[in-house]
Amino acid sequence: MKRTLFKLSQTNTAPFVLISLLYSIFLLGPFIYFAFLKSSPHTSYYVSGEVAVPSNPNDSTEIEMGVAPANNFDDEDVHGGDRDVDESEGSNTVTMLNALTDDWKSNSESREFRMLTRVATFSLICGFGALGAAISLITRTRNKELVHEDFSLSEILAVQTIGAIFAMILGFAFLGNMISGTLFPNPRVFYRILYIPPAFGKLVVWSFIAGFSERLVPNILNNLTKKSDITKGDSTETPN
Repeated sequence: MKRTLFKLSQTNTAPFVLISLLYSIFLLGPFIYFAFLKSSPHTSYYVSGEVAVPSNPNDSTEIEMGVAPANNFDDEDVHGGDRDVDESEGSNTVTMLNALTDDWKSNSESREFRMLTRVATFSLICGFGALGAAISLITRTRNKELVHEDFSLSEILAVQTIGAIFAMILGFAFLGNMISGTLFPNPRVFYRILYIPPAFGKLVVWSFIAGFSERLVPNILNNLTKKSDITKGDSTETPN
């Protein structure tokens, strides 16, 4: 009974679904932490005259400022209205106001929070890549496509790890602009992709597909290798 319980089969998938979800959640840990921090109240400042006052009523700090944040301006002000403040000045002021917070967890412009954002991005990629690989394996087992193969819990974790690696490679391909188009994330916003819903959705879907389709990333790598060989051959044949 114990031997059967820890072997993936058409009638025994529940333990593997649970383990797969737990492993995926483990890989998604930094992203979950990032999402928790973004959902927590952040210290922000509004401008009263030339004094920046914290929005938290318990904080009595007052900081002298000369320029109001950009979000206090309308479009006319930003694009050349009566005020002598441009968009760059407004964004610089927002950065200055964010820097007033002592806790990096409440300051999205801090070095630590930016690093967390990048780690959370790759955590998201690995987590959904691993989840895609597990769902692919379990689905094929239930559909009797893997009748002659037995997978243990450790083996399915290995499959998920491979799926996470494939998703990571695909993420780097997006970042390097090796794959481009309207269906793929824009590399220019890659490190801010968690703040852009359309790009975020594309990254999640492609990360899942990278793990779910075990031949996708190897085929992409083969195509890139062939293109590299063709380019190298053309450069060799070009006369000096």
